[in-house]
Amino acid sequence: MEAAVSAASSSSWVVVTPL
Repeated sequence: MEAAVSAASSSSWVVVTPL
């Protein structure tokens, strides 16, 4: 289940990085 949380966190970072 940790993999799912890590993926979601990574997605958030990718969206915040460009901003």
